[in-house]
Amino acid sequence: MRDTDEVDMFQRVRLINGLAVALTLIWIVLIGATLTPNVDDFKQYWQAGRNFLTQGDIYTTTPEPGQPITAPSFPYPPLLAYLLLPLALLPLVTALRIWFVLNLLMLALLLIICIRVSRSVLARRYWGVVALAMVLAPPTRLSLQLGQVSILLTLLMVGGFALAPQRSRIAGGLLAIAGMIKLYPAFIGLFYIRHGPRLVAWWALGSASLIGIVGLALHGIQPYQAYVRKVLLGGFYPYAAEFNISLVGFWQRLLVPSTYAIALFNAPALAWVLAAGCSLIVLAGCIWVKRGASGQEVQLLRFCVYLCGMLLISPVNGVYNLIALLLPVLALVHCLEQQPNPALRRQLVIASTLACIPAGWSVGTPFYTMVHTGWGILLLSPALYGLLFFFGLLVWLVRQIASDQIGSA
Repeated sequence: MRDTDEVDMFQRVRLINGLAVALTLIWIVLIGATLTPNVDDFKQYWQAGRNFLTQGDIYTTTPEPGQPITAPSFPYPPLLAYLLLPLALLPLVTALRIWFVLNLLMLALLLIICIRVSRSVLARRYWGVVALAMVLAPPTRLSLQLGQVSILLTLLMVGGFALAPQRSRIAGGLLAIAGMIKLYPAFIGLFYIRHGPRLVAWWALGSASLIGIVGLALHGIQPYQAYVRKVLLGGFYPYAAEFNISLVGFWQRLLVPSTYAIALFNAPALAWVLAAGCSLIVLAGCIWVKRGASGQEVQLLRFCVYLCGMLLISPVNGVYNLIALLLPVLALVHCLEQQPNPALRRQLVIASTLACIPAGWSVGTPFYTMVHTGWGILLLSPALYGLLFFFGLLVWLVRQIASDQIGSA
C-alpha cells in the first residue's frame, strides 16, 4: 500500500511539473513573439558595439552632459560592449533574438543553481512550478522582453556564491565581471570581506584590475573617460522614473520635480541626504547580521540580505533587477520547511506580492493622476516596499536564528 502511494505521488508530481513546463514554454513563446527593437534595451548594447566597430568609440551616441538624448545611449562601463561585439556584427533583429535565447539559457541555469543552493525540498520536487512562477513574474518578463542584463548579473553573483567555498578564484572572477558590467554588484564584495571566504573579494579585486589593465592596453583610457564624463557625471539617467526601485528613486520621485511625477516640493539636496541616510541604515542592517549565528543556512540568508541591500542602495535599480529575489524566496521557503511558521509564511507571500506589482500598474486606471501627485507618490512603486519587506524579514530571521543558537548553547 505504501509503495502504491509513493508511485501515485511520483506520478502526480511528474504531471504537475509537466503541465507547468508546458505553460512555461507557451509563455516564453508569447514573450518571444513580442520582441521588437522599438521597445527594448538591448539596442543600447548593440549600438555601443556598432559604434566601436564603425568609429572606435563606444559612447559616440551617448550625449555629453546637458545635451538631449537623440540616439540609443550606452549607460554602462565599456566591458559589456566588448563582450557583445559578436552580436554587433549582426543585424539588430537577429542579434536581439540570439540575446533572447542566451537569456533563456542563463535563466534556466540560474533556476538550477538557486534551487540547489537553497536546499528547498519543495522547490526540488516542484521545479516545473518554480520555473513557471519565475517566468510569469514581471521582473523576469521585463528582463526577457527588454533584453536586459539582470539575468546575467544575477547568475554571476549567485553562481559565484555557490562556487565560493571550493572555487574562490572562479567566484572572484565572476564577481569582477559582474561589477565591471554594472557597478552595483561590487557591493557583494563587502559580504565576502565580512562573512568570507575573503579570498573571493581579493580575487575579485585582482580580476577586475587585470580586466581594466587589458582594456587600457587594447583601447586606451578614452572609453573610461567617456564613461565617467557622459554617464556618471552626465545626469541623463531618469532617477525619478517609477521603474527605478531604489532608495534614491523613492526620494527623487517624492522631493524632486520631474516629468514622471509632481513632487511634494523642490528639494533635491534633501532627497540625496535622505537617500544617503536610508542607505546607511540598510548598510547597518547588513553589518548587524554578522553577529551570533553560524552555519551554512545562515550564510545563505546573509548573502540574501546583501543581495536585497545592494538593490536598495544602488542609485539605479530597474524593476527587472528584482529577478535577484528568486534566491531569497527559495531560502525562506527552505526555512519554512525546516520550521513551519504561519506568520513568516504570510510575510513571505506579502513581500513577494508587492515585489511582483509592475512599476506601471497605475497606467490606464483612475488612480494614475493620484499616485503621480504629492503624497500619492508613496503608492507609485509598491515593488520597493516588497524589496524593503524582504530585507527586513531576512535581517530579522538571521537575528532570530542567532538568538536561538545562543539560547541552545
